[in-house]
Order: sequence, then C-alpha cells, then structure tokens
Amino acid sequence: MWAALRAQPNVRRGHNVAIYHNGRTMTVGVQIDAAAFQPRAGVTLSATPAGRAATATHIGPYAEMRRTNDAIIAWCREAGLQLSGPSWEVYGDWEEDESNARTDVYYLLR
Repeated sequence: MWAALRAQPNVRRGHNVAIYHNGRTMTVGVQIDAAAFQPRAGVTLSATPAGRAATATHIGPYAEMRRTNDAIIAWCREAGLQLSGPSWEVYGDWEEDESNARTDVYYLLR
C-alpha cells in the first residue's frame, strides 16, 4: 500500500485506518484524496462505512483498546442502540510514547 502511495506523491495522505468486518475480515488502509489516487498493484479504493455511528477516543497503548471497544458496546446496549456490522479505527499521529497514542473507534449503528 505505501509503495503505491509513494509512487503518487500528489495524493494527500491522512491517518491509518482499519475496518473490521463482522469479526472475520479486516481492511487496512490510509485516508487519502480518492480523486487523485490511481489503484495499482493490488491496492484498491475503499471507504469507511456511511451512517450513524457510536464512537469513543482511546488514548493509550493499543493493547488496552479492548476496554474502549467494550465501553462502546456496553453504552450502546444501555442506550438501546443496535450495532450494524462493521467497526473501524482511525489511528492518530505516531507517538513515541504509546501512552499518548490516540485512536478513534467507531461502530456503525442500525
């Protein structure tokens, strides 16, 4: 993926993203200006799900992100909201100290 982006220096890049599909498959990528990107070498365009989502920001080590995911799921249950498939994470700028790492977590709602 990064080789395809480096070959297209005119494409603006954002943060890394992971989309989890029903707990079985995952799509990984990076936020880009899709209009300027030319797919190549097995790298295709994708998009985060559209619609209403429950979200929370996780600050800290990636190994502790389960707490944030569990908190979103519990909040949805308490609020009577139903999840609708995929969840995704948008990873903030790199932090040498992982305790400062920011990850925004989203769950699509029905």
